[in-house]
Amino acid sequence: MKLIKANKKHIERSINLCITDLVLRNSTVSVLFLYEKPIDSQQLENAFNEVLNLYPLYLSRIKNHNKTPYLHCNNQGIDFESVSSEQTLSDYKNNKLDHDNADLVNIVDPKKVHTEDRALFSVKQTIFSCGGCAIAYSWHHILGDMHSFVNMKRALIEVFNGENIVNLVSPNLELDRDKFLTKVLKNNNHTPTLNKLNIFNKLKYLWYFKTVATKKESIEFHFSPAELTAMQASLQKNNSEYLSINTVISAHISQVLLNIDPLKTSRKIALAVNLRKRVGLCESELGNYIDTAEVCVNASQEKDVIANNIVNSMEQVSKQNSSYFANHKMLKIAGGYHKISDYIPTAFSPIKRNLLITSWANFGVYDLNFLQSKPILFRPITTTRPPWAVSIVEGELNQGLTVNFTLPKEVAVLMKNRKTFDLMHCYRV
Repeated sequence: MKLIKANKKHIERSINLCITDLVLRNSTVSVLFLYEKPIDSQQLENAFNEVLNLYPLYLSRIKNHNKTPYLHCNNQGIDFESVSSEQTLSDYKNNKLDHDNADLVNIVDPKKVHTEDRALFSVKQTIFSCGGCAIAYSWHHILGDMHSFVNMKRALIEVFNGENIVNLVSPNLELDRDKFLTKVLKNNNHTPTLNKLNIFNKLKYLWYFKTVATKKESIEFHFSPAELTAMQASLQKNNSEYLSINTVISAHISQVLLNIDPLKTSRKIALAVNLRKRVGLCESELGNYIDTAEVCVNASQEKDVIANNIVNSMEQVSKQNSSYFANHKMLKIAGGYHKISDYIPTAFSPIKRNLLITSWANFGVYDLNFLQSKPILFRPITTTRPPWAVSIVEGELNQGLTVNFTLPKEVAVLMKNRKTFDLMHCYRV
């Protein structure tokens, strides 16, 4: 493994973080792209040397001031590795459900980066014996969300494909994300979305993540375009509001999961929301500009009702933006942002078996071609993901949607039976 740096001199920067960043301080995101055609590793490295001049954020390190993390950016570098494998691309495609592809990625340790001088972004290229390859990216969530990553990846592709970097649009990099959000968000939601943990609940969560959360498994279900069309038509019948594919599939999987979970007849679901368009931010804004829309669901509800509730919750996010100011006020009363470790988001409660649904569909990941080498498969790598997390992505070759569940093993077993299969695919035609 080597450190890659930008090939031009950098201005030293410090980036003040927002509450969302701090909530995600112990989180990592890892994703995998598979390609049938080879990608030159030296050319890829050279492209990073160039594009990191526009995206210095990814070169940062986490530092602390008054017990509160911030990003110190001074061209410290990203991790890069290119290795060869005797395996073929087909070996990994055929076994993708039997293991988590952890050997294809160098996962950024979300906790060690707080105490050691470690890169917050890593790239690993695995060149298969058949000529195809995998490229896996892992980054500390404190850098930014999936939207930010895709912006950087698009710029990387353009440079790799021969575009002069001077012709690329520079992204927006706010040096004080907290101040920025207090300027652009509306202060009309006075309900905090952070819960304070007492000593008992802290110990409870610690026990959960040390024991129960380690016994998890990832399960995938693929929905064809025809299946999704039928699903959307069925749920749209009784709804005057337009229901997107993301909305209907979220309602569908939430209801199915309630029907097979022996310990829950109702639960909260939280859906990750990209705030940029909803609050009028620039699409090139780098950071974690996300929130969650929360919905209560129960097993007796029809899917179209759940879908309608999701739409209403999303609209509330658009109207009220977020509860940022309420969280800001609560942390200020508690003594400052360094007290964030005493709180947990209301949207995140794996102990209560609540779902967190993230959709990465519509990001155009299958359009990110290195010259003639097109991605044939995109997947999240779920090694560090907690139970009760769900991701929605485009399927192989950009066909349909694939839903990836990370669940406790006892629930994952139920997801594999015929009853669940029939419930999940009840819209197959």
